[in-house]
Amino acid sequence: MRDKILNGEVPIAYFGGGYIGTSGSIGWAEIGVKVIIYDINKEVVDKINKGEAPLVNLEFFIQTRFNDLVNEGLIRATYNKEDMPKGAVILIAVPSEKDALPWWEPIRASLIFARSLNPRLVVMESTLSVKMLENIQREFFDLPFVVASRRDWFQSPNLSLKVLDRIYGSDKPEIAEMAHEVLSLVSPKLHRASSENVAALVKSVENSLLHLPIIYAQQLTKAYPDVPIGELLALCGTHHRIPYYYVQAKVSGYCIHASSLYVYDGARNKDAVTILREVIETNKDVPFSYFEPLKNYFKGKKILVLGISYFPEHKMSKNCAWEEIIEIFKDSDISIHDPYYTDAEITKMTIKRYESKWRENLGKYDGIFMLCNHKEYLRGYPRGIKRGAYVFDNLPCGWENYRKNFEQDGIYYFKPGDAYNRLVPQTKN
Repeated sequence: MRDKILNGEVPIAYFGGGYIGTSGSIGWAEIGVKVIIYDINKEVVDKINKGEAPLVNLEFFIQTRFNDLVNEGLIRATYNKEDMPKGAVILIAVPSEKDALPWWEPIRASLIFARSLNPRLVVMESTLSVKMLENIQREFFDLPFVVASRRDWFQSPNLSLKVLDRIYGSDKPEIAEMAHEVLSLVSPKLHRASSENVAALVKSVENSLLHLPIIYAQQLTKAYPDVPIGELLALCGTHHRIPYYYVQAKVSGYCIHASSLYVYDGARNKDAVTILREVIETNKDVPFSYFEPLKNYFKGKKILVLGISYFPEHKMSKNCAWEEIIEIFKDSDISIHDPYYTDAEITKMTIKRYESKWRENLGKYDGIFMLCNHKEYLRGYPRGIKRGAYVFDNLPCGWENYRKNFEQDGIYYFKPGDAYNRLVPQTKN
C-alpha cells in the first residue's frame, strides 16, 4: 500500500478543508503525494485552490509554504462529488461538534459519500463520541474503517502531525495493519489501540483530563473568594509533579470545553462519573460568574473588547468569552478589535462597532476586556486609558506586568485568579 500511495496508484482524499483537513493534506504533499480535498463550502474550496491557507499563520506552524504545494499541483480542492476518486484512502476531517455538543450529521453524510467511492481505507480524524462510534459500527460495518484522531496544536512547529504521537485503532486486525502502513508515511510516532472504542475515547479522555483541573481551579475562586487563586496555583505549580494551571473567564475553542461532555455522553453508567457532570455544569456557568456581577457596574458605559480569537496570532473565535460579554452587557456601548478580523467581519459576527484605532482611542472607554494576547496588544504599556477605567485581563501572559502601573494611574485592574471578591470595585474610582 505504501508504494501504491507514493507512486500515485492509490489516491489520498480528504473530506473537510478546515484546519485539520488542510494541515493533514500538507503532510501528504510534503512527501510528494497528491491530495484532493472535498468540501461543501465553495468559498473554502476557492481559497485553497488560490493557495490561501484557511488558518492564519499556518505556514509558520507547519513550516511549509502552502501556496507552493498548491502551485505544484500537490494539493487541490473541489466541491463537486464527481471529482472524487474511487479506491482512495479517504481521511475524514469534518466538524463533529456543534454548540459544544456531539454532531453526528456531518460524520454520517461523509461516511455515506465515502461508501459510494469504494475506498481502500477510511481514516476518521474527526473527534468521535462513543455513541457516534456505535452508530458507525452499526450502519457502516462494511467500510475498511480506522479511528485516528488528530492532536495537532497550531501554536508551535513542534506540535505538528509529523512530530506528535498519534493513536489509531480498528476492530479488524488487517485494517489496523493497513492503517499503520498508511499513516506511518506522515505520522512516524504511532500507537495502536486494542479497539476502535479505545482509540475513539483517547482524544476525549485526554482532553477531559486537561478540563478537570481547569474547572477545579475555577471552583476554587468561588470556594475561597478572598484568596488570590492565581498566585496559589502558580506556587502549587512549583511542585515537580504538578503543572501550572491558571484561571480564565471561559474554556474556549474546539476540543477541551466539549471533551467532558463527549466522555459523559458515551458512558454506560453515568452515575459512576459524577465528577464529569459537575464539570459540565460548572463549565457553562464560568463566564457568567465573571460578567454577570459586572453588568450593573457597566450599564450605560463604553466597553472595548480586545481580541475575539481563542489563542494568539490565530483567527479562531469559536466559543470565546466575547460571546457572553455581548449577551450580558446589552445595556453597554461595546466596541471590538481583533487584528485578524476586518471591520465587516466583526460587524457581521457581533453587530458591534469595530475599533480600528484601539490604542489611540483607549481613553474613550470605561472598561477594557483583553481576551486574547495577540502580539499587537503586548507592545508596551497601554497608555491613554483614563483614570477610573476598569481593565479585565483574561490572560496568563497579558498585562499583569503592568499591574502597578495601572494602580499608579488610577486604573482598576482585575485578572481571573485574583481574589474573586475583587471582581466588582467596592467604590467607583
